[in-house]
Amino acid sequence: MLKGELKNAIRDLDDAIALNPEWPYSLKMRGKCHLDAGNIELALDDLTEAIRLDPDDWWAFWQRGNCHFKARSFSKAVADYGEAIRVSPDNVDAYQARVVALKEMQEYDHALKDCDELLRIMDDKSKVYELRAQILVKKGDYNTAVASLENAAKYSRETHNIDGYMAYCLFKAGDIAKAEAKFASLLES
Repeated sequence: MLKGELKNAIRDLDDAIALNPEWPYSLKMRGKCHLDAGNIELALDDLTEAIRLDPDDWWAFWQRGNCHFKARSFSKAVADYGEAIRVSPDNVDAYQARVVALKEMQEYDHALKDCDELLRIMDDKSKVYELRAQILVKKGDYNTAVASLENAAKYSRETHNIDGYMAYCLFKAGDIAKAEAKFASLLES
């Protein structure tokens, strides 16, 4: 949404909340609008109130986690993403967000466990294997990152970026000949 549209949406949601302050949907939507407008504190207020009114709403926890992530409060984001997962155990959005927040916190082993769960529940396995490779690179485990990228390539129709990252990982792992061959194949395509 554009800034002007966000202001109009917030104004309309203010009116809806004035009519029924106990309806969590309006609070959630206004919180999301505040987040999109960059007003994290207002978004947190609305989403926290929505959660108080409906503590089994995964979306409100997920969005509040996104607020904390945007504020770089990663441990709070992880906690809210965890609540979203508790309410909706096979929720791909919450797991993906938690993996990224855990990666930011350098909690790589926990992030990798969440990647395993994503592989179980997510259709687009390529993205999970790529995310897994990024975490493995952060850990300095380039050989396992290469294996993860090979799996990503099996599930992806577009492998150019995967192959480029794989060449980098091969180089960092010390397999210069394979890295050069991968880079050469990229130049040819």
